[in-house]
Amino acid sequence: MMQQVRSSLNHIDRYPLSWRDIVACVAEFQRGVLECLAYMDYYQVIFPRCEKPSFPFPEFNQYWMGAFTTDHQIAEMLFRAGVPVWFVRHDDTVNNSTIINDIVLAHPPRGIVQAMYTDPATGTPKPFPLRYVGTDAPSRQRACRHHYKPEEMEAHAIFVSRVEPDQETPSLPSPQSAEESRKEHRKDRANSVQPYRMLRNRGNVQENRSKWIDLNHPLMPLRHILWVEALASAKSQKKDVSQAGMGAGYLFPEPASFVTPQSADTRGRYLANWLVLRPLWLGTRKVPPPLPKHWRAFLSSRPQDARNPSTGTHTGEIYKSALDFIGDILPDIAQGDTWSKDNKVSFRGTTVLLNPTTPALPDRLVQDVLWELSELCFRAELLSLDKFLAPAKWADEPLQREELYDSIFESPIIGGSWDGPLPERSFGLHHDDLHDATFLASVNSLRHLMTAWPRDGPPPVPVDNSMSEGRLKHGILQIMRFYVRRFFCHTGRPPVVPRSLPA
Repeated sequence: MMQQVRSSLNHIDRYPLSWRDIVACVAEFQRGVLECLAYMDYYQVIFPRCEKPSFPFPEFNQYWMGAFTTDHQIAEMLFRAGVPVWFVRHDDTVNNSTIINDIVLAHPPRGIVQAMYTDPATGTPKPFPLRYVGTDAPSRQRACRHHYKPEEMEAHAIFVSRVEPDQETPSLPSPQSAEESRKEHRKDRANSVQPYRMLRNRGNVQENRSKWIDLNHPLMPLRHILWVEALASAKSQKKDVSQAGMGAGYLFPEPASFVTPQSADTRGRYLANWLVLRPLWLGTRKVPPPLPKHWRAFLSSRPQDARNPSTGTHTGEIYKSALDFIGDILPDIAQGDTWSKDNKVSFRGTTVLLNPTTPALPDRLVQDVLWELSELCFRAELLSLDKFLAPAKWADEPLQREELYDSIFESPIIGGSWDGPLPERSFGLHHDDLHDATFLASVNSLRHLMTAWPRDGPPPVPVDNSMSEGRLKHGILQIMRFYVRRFFCHTGRPPVVPRSLPA
């Protein structure tokens, strides 16, 4: 493959080519480079993962093209390796018990160039010669490529040396000009478009990800497909923040911030510190709530950071303000990797002994913690937004307003108590079935709550099982989109939405 890349580059450099041939040679060179990168990715990343899969499975690499397959074993192997894979099932294998999240129509790849290449000088199309017709097989590879042999390249080099006159060898640049040349080269390389972004240079994923996309991660509970569509639809129709009076803080840490750090030790410290703070924080209402940077600073902190805060830098000031804001209710301990006194953390009757050097929690417990956090964030944000948009209702009839708010959920307290187990079945807004009675009741209660909010047009209509499948889904999405848009309009960020209950 490297020989093919070298020959393509040599062909462009040595031969006078027409526009059509230049396009073909550049395309051949690009394909060779991408095949080299794919070859290295396969043997360095994909093949080791296929040989020895590790749990939790890695996230799929969005810069890989992926594959389609009808073999479930191949699909499972590629999924465990982090390769984007689409499992194509025959109609006969889809029965009544199969759970279908959504029906997606397959569209032709419009983004691929379908028109013929056109000569920029004459404006006339120059079609390429037809070399092969058939399936994608080694015969297509052999028919569509011309491999330049080393002796052909050497013969061409000898021919060029005989025809071209001798030129004076340029003098070596001075050290100063050489340094300037290196700086220019580094600048050009930094501004160039890479075939894909290297994983080691991605930095903090939390800073780069879009909060309009509900994060899909092996450690996160499953996303609710309707809330995902509501976020995507609201993003495409979002407007400028008109009345951002609530602030962009989080009363509870954002669930996605616990899984976006690439280091497992950092993720473990985040979770351990939150479980230490959780029983103390549930009864606290800080106004205004902490910003995401303050939450990340606290969750990654150690007890010694509070005793010896580093000042004078931007990061040090963030740590200091976070510990001043949150740390006043923490236990007074001298040192350790987390804020736990005895290296033990508890969550709803489950106690875990932490490793002093590398804190980590079982994956199932992590999912339960993050599901509860998603629910806490959603409930707190909905209540804050309702009190902000309908203050007269809370002033005139607070008991009726609180009763209407509680009717959206199964219980005012998640699971019935803060120390009991999580619910064993999906209920209300967490249910995946659009026709479930509890799901429709919760959606209608949410709609009823939002009718008191200021709006531009008519309120969303109630939904029930008498509607057709399309109208029912459209009505539910209209209610969810209205909440997402109102929240963004007054906070400047998308809300945290409910997720499906861990199985």
